[in-house]
Order: sequence, then C-alpha cells, then structure tokens
Amino acid sequence: MHGGYTDSERTGNYIKDHWLGNLPLPLSYWINGSLISGVSAALIVAFASEVENSNASLQSWALAILALNFVAIAIWVWGIVGIWRSASRHEQRGGSPAWATVAKFMVVIGSLNVAGQLSTSSLQLIETSKLAAGSDPIGDPAKLSVNGQNAVLDGWITVGTAERFKSLLDANPQIDQLTLSSLGGRIREAEQIATLARDRKLSTVAEGNCASACTMIFLASNDRSLGANSALGFHSPGGVGVSDEEARATAPAMRAAYENAGLPSDFIDKALNTPSSSMWQPSEAELIDSGAVKKFAPSRIAQNHSLEIENLRKNGPIKIDDYTKAIKAHADGSVLTITYAVSLTKNEIDWESVSPSILKDSQTKLCSDNFLKTLVISGAVYRYVYLDKNGASLGTLTVSQCP
Repeated sequence: MHGGYTDSERTGNYIKDHWLGNLPLPLSYWINGSLISGVSAALIVAFASEVENSNASLQSWALAILALNFVAIAIWVWGIVGIWRSASRHEQRGGSPAWATVAKFMVVIGSLNVAGQLSTSSLQLIETSKLAAGSDPIGDPAKLSVNGQNAVLDGWITVGTAERFKSLLDANPQIDQLTLSSLGGRIREAEQIATLARDRKLSTVAEGNCASACTMIFLASNDRSLGANSALGFHSPGGVGVSDEEARATAPAMRAAYENAGLPSDFIDKALNTPSSSMWQPSEAELIDSGAVKKFAPSRIAQNHSLEIENLRKNGPIKIDDYTKAIKAHADGSVLTITYAVSLTKNEIDWESVSPSILKDSQTKLCSDNFLKTLVISGAVYRYVYLDKNGASLGTLTVSQCP
C-alpha cells in the first residue's frame, strides 16, 4: 500500500488523525491496525491474567474485566474506523484503489469475526456486568451466623460472601469452627473464604450437602468432619457460555485446592471430569480412604449409634459366638453401651483371664474397619457390658481409642 498525503491534513494529534483518516493507509493499516492493536491486545491479556491471579474480590474482578473489555473494544473501533476512513481517501491521495478495496475488505472480515466473538461471549459479559453491580444471578446469598465458637455458612456462595465472612471473623475472634451447608457458587469467593479459614486454622464441618465450590472451603482445613446425613459433591467447574474443559483451563483454583488438601490424583480426576451439569457424591468409605474426610461430627456419631441400637432392637438378640449374644444397647452422647449375655455362670468363667483377650479382639474389630476407626478417632466410645446366664455382672470393657 502506498500513496501520498499533505501535512495540512494532519491535526498534530496522532490518535485523532488516525480516527479522522488523516494518516496514510499503510500507516493506518499496518502500524495502527496491526502493530498497535496487537500490542494493546497482548497488554490487555497480560493485565487480565494479573487480575485473574490477584486477591481482588469477585466484584472488583468483574469491574476490571468489564473495563478491559471496554478498552479492547474502544481500541478496535478506533483502529477499524481510522483504516476505513483512510482507505476511502487513499485514491484521492494518489494511492491504488485496489489496495483501498483490500483494506476495506479486511476491515469487514475482521468486524464480522469480532461480532461473532462478542455474540459468543455476550452471556458472559451480561453476567460479569451483574457481578460488577454486586448482584449475583446464581441465587440468594448464603446466610452467615455465629453460634458460640462456631460460624455457619448456609446457602449459595455469591458475590460478596467472602467479604461478609471476613467481617464475621473479625467481629468474632473466638470462632474456631466453620459449619458448611452449600450447593456451591463462585469459585473466586470460595477460594478467598478457604484462605481465611486456613489462616485462622478453623476446623470445618459439612452438615447436609457441601458441593462444588463449597468443597474447596471444606478441604482448606486439616481438621474436617462429616455430619449426619451429609455428603460432599464434586464436579467440573462450569461457567456461562463456556464448556467444562474451558472452565477447567481458565479456573485452575479448584484442582489446586484438591491437590493442596492431599487428595489422590485419581480422586481429583474423577471429581473434575464429572460434568458440571451433574454431581459425584463419593461414599463415606471413599471420602475416608481418600483423606477428604478426617473425622465424623458428633451428629454422625449419634446417628451411627442410633442405627446400631435400632438394628439390635429389630434383629436381636444377635449371636456373637457359641456362648455370647448381644441383647440390648443404648447411647449416652458419644458412648454406645452394648450388653452381652453369656450362657455360662459367673463361677464357670475366669473373667480376669479372658477379659484382656476379649478387649483386644473388640478393639481389633473396630480399628481394622476404616469407618469404625474414624468413628473412634472422632470421639465415639464403645462400652461392652457382660452378664452371665443369671444376669450377674461379669465386667465392663471399653474401647475409646485405636492404636
């Protein structure tokens, strides 16, 4: 592309001269349209990456992303308008009309391409605009409350939740536990809440469902417990207008959270390869074996004791061996007491000799099962009361820890 121009066309303002088409077409097309726009785009992408990796709040992040999109669109509009106007005057300046036509054709092609990109990302931009305004379309924000030393997060993790949680912690320095009941929400908010929980060394408890982004918070603690009728739910991160694969690539925080918690790679892969439209809820055995759950909450211990009692009530007496039957059970807090009847008289049994062996067998049975072992580690106590055939007491054995 070539052609002349006169200095009288210039205003002295480079940006304005390009916009008005006062610059020669080669300069407008190659320097402003390609080089400057390309460098600007690279700088915008780099700055967007810095924003993404910063500790900025979700609302601040949304504002920054919107601003970057505005700047990118403004530079693009400036570039194509200047090229088009310069191309329209190119022949008057003695330039080739063919090159002017080619330049305009490339502007049209580029515009169609950008229009397609904007159409694809329109839903994302709308959602980002709502987040920037402090409104979250995924649902009502989680309720935050305090019960003694326990903080409770119940509901969706939406824009502003991390900031509200920080304020709660600042106002309640006695808090040492965080109870979670949430179907998930914003990964950025969850990541910041997880950092706060980790820095404060809070224990975490899942009561009910703790799914998706909520699991990042749950796993931030080294002291994490599962409550009664509770489950952890895992799936790929998702996003409006993007595939699960794209979401995983652009939001690596979830994988990092799982890796930092020490979860096995096969567990992490299964979790993140579960489509965002569905949910994988590992069994309690899988959660314990993977290390995702370290303990059970008192509510889960009480639930298990109740199930043991109900099983004995429905199916008892239960034969243990040729001489022993379990006949009844009751619970007092974390202590489950099971009463056994032995089909011998007290005089026929050397209790002092046999009781250590019975205790060892009972402890081995409990502690060789990961589920029961976790109950014991969590504070469950098993007390065994032995009676002879006449109902006389033989003795009581207690298992309250595993070797």
